[in-house]
Amino acid sequence: PRQQVMLTSNLADELLKSGHIDEAIRTVEPFLFPGAGAAVGAPPLHETRDFLAVCYMRRGTLENCINRHNASSCLLPIRREGVYQVERGPRAAIRELLAVLAEAPDNLGARWLLNIIHMTIGRYPQEVPERWLIPPNAFEAEYDVGRFRNVAPPAGLINPALAGGGLMEDFDGDDLLDIMTSSMGLTDQMRFYHNNGDGTFIER
Repeated sequence: PRQQVMLTSNLADELLKSGHIDEAIRTVEPFLFPGAGAAVGAPPLHETRDFLAVCYMRRGTLENCINRHNASSCLLPIRREGVYQVERGPRAAIRELLAVLAEAPDNLGARWLLNIIHMTIGRYPQEVPERWLIPPNAFEAEYDVGRFRNVAPPAGLINPALAGGGLMEDFDGDDLLDIMTSSMGLTDQMRFYHNNGDGTFIER
């Protein structure tokens, strides 16, 4: 039974990493029931809730930053057009994180995520419980570095995939820097983007 619990936890983690969010949630939900697996090494309840919060946060990212992508998506501090339109993921994550902090009040990771998730739905700082609030000045730079805007999609550099690597080099000798990217997705391929010389790229 202990091995089964461990493997179930590992399976849920791999499902989440590979983008199977709903399956990951269903896999660990049995750990939430009172006494479920406590005698056979199930993770503490707050750890399961912490994992679920990340699952719900990923769902929010998928439904907003990916499916409704714009130049301000998922860039801190989140504001204006970067605020999520679909709130079911963030709302569920907030519920789980409040439960985590009730049981483990020194969990700084949960506190950080709670503030960020409120930011994603435009409810920061006003709806963050005072006890867990990270002051807005914590997100301010010591000097103005400007506002980063994601100009990759208009330039032709968009291909939703898992985290990977990237490099820029003049691969074809035309004195223009091209881009090659990779992904950790098992079924993903490397991609080569040729520099058109006008600020845009085309995949080849």
